[in-house]
Amino acid sequence: WLAMKGDGEIDIDNTYIEGIVVVGGAVCCADQAAKIFHLLDHNVPIMFVDNGGNFGANITHGKYVADLYAARLEEREVPSRFIKYPRDPEKRTDNTLKEAVAIGPFIRDVIPKCKSLALCSWSVHQRRAYATFSRQNPDLMFVNQPAKVPLVPELLPRIVQEIDRLKEYGDKGDLIP
Repeated sequence: WLAMKGDGEIDIDNTYIEGIVVVGGAVCCADQAAKIFHLLDHNVPIMFVDNGGNFGANITHGKYVADLYAARLEEREVPSRFIKYPRDPEKRTDNTLKEAVAIGPFIRDVIPKCKSLALCSWSVHQRRAYATFSRQNPDLMFVNQPAKVPLVPELLPRIVQEIDRLKEYGDKGDLIP
């Protein structure tokens, strides 16, 4: 299926990861970011700009994704000073492309000379997230760090939708070739 190699495993070199970006609308993405944060000696910001979209924790939990991420990160002992996101929901996004466009300037506000970030999404969404974020932010290097999600029958329609979106958005030029 759409899992990435090393799915759920953390494979980073803390000499070049300057921050962590969370995307994808699933709470497990924040869990993966927290694991990486603790592995990097607790000194990198975790950033996100997502309110939620058509699929995600905003629907299942009835709250904005950014607020869910922030609460989950604090539960995972990430100090609030490292959790960076627009507090005003009107300044957040509702889909992956808008998120990828908005994150570049947001990152520059938090880390002015940033070059490399860990990108945490859930495994089914990670390929498209990486392709979209890389296309919209060619000056940044994103290191894939997907959160593992078990393959269950209920997930199959979502996987098919993700494959369709890779084709559709690739044809529109939203993704790296």
